[in-house]
Amino acid sequence: MSFDAVAFAAQVPVENPGERAVLLYLADLAAPDGTSAWPTLAVMAEDCGITATPSQPDPKDIVRRHLRSLLNRGVIRHGDSAAVSHLPPGARPAVWDLVLPGGRAQEDAAPPELG
Repeated sequence: MSFDAVAFAAQVPVENPGERAVLLYLADLAAPDGTSAWPTLAVMAEDCGITATPSQPDPKDIVRRHLRSLLNRGVIRHGDSAAVSHLPPGARPAVWDLVLPGGRAQEDAAPPELG
């Protein structure tokens, strides 16, 4: 857990409570410099209490929407996929870095799929 990442996540403007939950979850899993959070979408949805809605029957789609919103606003970035290289190729989740002020985020990492 990174205190700086959690403090950052707690004060960043968000669009809704679900987005805040996803951001705080990533911050809690991140390394001290805000990098290398790599939960699966399913685990993130479950742990953040994100459930299906009539318009979004798959909670993972809701998590993807929150991640995409945070990514598009520059709050998070795609992280270094080497962090999950120990996992089998078909079971590697995306890696996320929080863009902390003055922090080290992976600017040159190849963007993975959101799923």
